[in-house]
Amino acid sequence: MRAQVDAQGAALLGDFLIPPIADVLRRATADADCKDVVGRGELAPYDTGLDRRGWRAVGPPQLRRYLRHRTKPVRASAAAAKRATPGGAAPVTVGARLQAVRALMHSAPFVQLVSALSGVSPRRCASEVRRFRPGLDYTLAHVGTLQAASTLEASLAFVADDPDDAQMWDSGDVGGFECYVPSADDEGAAEVYRADDDTEGVTSIHAKCNALSLFVRPRGTMKFVKYVSAGAPGSRWDVAAEYFTE
Repeated sequence: MRAQVDAQGAALLGDFLIPPIADVLRRATADADCKDVVGRGELAPYDTGLDRRGWRAVGPPQLRRYLRHRTKPVRASAAAAKRATPGGAAPVTVGARLQAVRALMHSAPFVQLVSALSGVSPRRCASEVRRFRPGLDYTLAHVGTLQAASTLEASLAFVADDPDDAQMWDSGDVGGFECYVPSADDEGAAEVYRADDDTEGVTSIHAKCNALSLFVRPRGTMKFVKYVSAGAPGSRWDVAAEYFTE
């Protein structure tokens, strides 16, 4: 994996969490999508998924729109790790379950792992729990997504993963993929980047269930999550972290 990151700047680690933990998250996210009646051509109202248990809309809409679960100070402790396991006190909500994973991604052992895989030595971490709803959510590439120094980006995603669903995500036709692009000269927001194998400096990482993506993001690179179409089989749920070297 280290050799791949050195050569390509990115890697995707499938089946990242062990089945007892991943299966709980897979069912919880699928059940939430089913309850909210989103995806597969359904047009959901703008307030879908908003609740008093922590999910809030993120804007402004000319640059981004998605749901973020309330962000509390992370205490990467053994207790937080225990809450993410079947033997612990199981969190009740999807957001709480993903927050437990977020705590693990801040923990010293996890940081050591991604450092060994990437060759990057993080000094601090920022993260959030996100939901991109079909027919509603996206982020756009703009100068506000630029950073002064290189960072290590890590994202652990959960999406519908029946064979047909996985193929839809992998095709990119329903969106939901993360894309990193060199900064544009006009310094404006960009909604669509059409990249192929010959496009220099563009990296797209398609959504895959229970897969951890790693990307060593060079300075001067913008990023976005492609609009999730209403035809997608469900939401893109993820825990997204940035590890800073300065």
